[in-house]
Amino acid sequence: MPHFDDYPKAQGLYNPNLEKDACGVGFVADLTGQPSRRTVVDALHVLNHLTHRGACGCEQETGDGAGILCSIPHTFFQKVCKAEMGLDLPEKGRYAAGIFFFEKGNDAKTAESKKMIDDIVKELGQKVLGWRKLPVRPTHNKGLGATALACEPYMEQLFIGASDDAKAEQFEAVLYMIRRKAAIAGRAKYGEKNFYVCSLSSNVITYKGMLKSEQVMEYFADLDDDDFHSH
Repeated sequence: MPHFDDYPKAQGLYNPNLEKDACGVGFVADLTGQPSRRTVVDALHVLNHLTHRGACGCEQETGDGAGILCSIPHTFFQKVCKAEMGLDLPEKGRYAAGIFFFEKGNDAKTAESKKMIDDIVKELGQKVLGWRKLPVRPTHNKGLGATALACEPYMEQLFIGASDDAKAEQFEAVLYMIRRKAAIAGRAKYGEKNFYVCSLSSNVITYKGMLKSEQVMEYFADLDDDDFHSH
């Protein structure tokens, strides 16, 4: 099975060293700063109209990447963490959420990677609140193309509580250190077959994947929940 971060080998006129990002971006914001479902729905509507900025392979259902960045959906996370994990989250701003990509089908490596990440969180004085399996729907509607399915990662969300004495700016700085130390430690152990930190913050979260723009909400069940709000 291909790793989710693999590039094709050099062949013909193709050289993986020349890969570059060329993204289309849309912004939707509520100037009052009040989170709402409407903002998320509008943002996904904009995303669905950015299809021309992406690309797809010979399979029409395999895209080259799309996603959404939004503020932490506190009410939604409170609901799912309580229901799925029995976890009562701290107040907004006193915890962080992040999405991690792991190699699919390798449970031992995933468990080892999660322990490595947990140890780094504790080493830097923060609290591991728990891991949540991210619900995805790879067969929803038309489903993902064969190429996207072949390298689909296994995804989990990590929730981290701030240390009692950490201020907001300090917490974000420590979260960046956790992310960097985890990435470096993972690369040292696993090389190019490392896990990937999609996002880790107390302010924002990113849902993304090897998707076409219109597949983002279809794939990530969280985004389809009426309690998932952003500003």
